[in-house]
Amino acid sequence: MNANKNIDKRIIKTKIAIKTALVKLLEKKKVEEISIVELTNLASVNRKTFYLHYSDVDSVIKEIENDFFKKMEKIIRSYDFNLDKLDTYLYSITKAIVDDNYIHHIVTYTIYRRAIMLNVLKIINDHVNKNFNQNKTLNFQYILDYNMYGSVNLLYIWLLKDTSSKMSIEELSALQARLIRNSFSDILN
Repeated sequence: MNANKNIDKRIIKTKIAIKTALVKLLEKKKVEEISIVELTNLASVNRKTFYLHYSDVDSVIKEIENDFFKKMEKIIRSYDFNLDKLDTYLYSITKAIVDDNYIHHIVTYTIYRRAIMLNVLKIINDHVNKNFNQNKTLNFQYILDYNMYGSVNLLYIWLLKDTSSKMSIEELSALQARLIRNSFSDILN
């Protein structure tokens, strides 16, 4: 039994090394320019070990995405779509992206950002439509889509800004919440 724990720790350590190396390489190169040799050398992992866990660079990114989506679903499902608590909700989502070094780099440096953001939007959209108890009209869905896409793009722009020139996560979340509440005010009143 103790041997299994050691194997699990080694696997975790290996995967962390590979993901960390990938993040470093993404700061300098496009995904399609990264070779397995380069990635494994930087991670100090041999190619055989890499192939025990992943088939290619894209499969590393997919695992990072899947782990992130599990975290996002947990955050999103904990929210009851109360517009008064929207700041807190948006803060939680933004903080999850910022705190996840892997996903933050993938969103910032790769073409995968659109797919990641679209998946986050789908999770939010599904949750809101399932749990929002108001009479949902076509206008509601358009306003929801407008707000979700706008919020995600605002978040992306914010992520790209130099840290010395950007607002705090709290300020960004408050701004997004105010914009969303204002756009829904006609429908919900």
